Amino acid sequence: MKLLVVTREFPPHVLGGISYHLAHLYTGLVEAGHDVTVVTGVASEAATATEATDLVHADVTTHTLRYGRMAVQHLT
Repeated sequence: MKLLVVTREFPPHVLGGISYHLAHLYTGLVEAGHDVTVVTGVASEAATATEATDLVHADVTTHTLRYGRMAVQHLT
């Protein structure tokens, strides 16, 4: 199965534990025979954790985009 995933963070750009969880999850899916493509962003607050990249299977395709902030107003 071909899977396209859009996520706020993915190794090596880490904001918290979700990056590590997703690395393990998508690696498992690739090892189960799925084709995984991840579209992710680089938040300005993200740290670069090169060791997290080692957790991602080589067959996970990753596209990384820079994004900024947008001021919004919530109406009640």
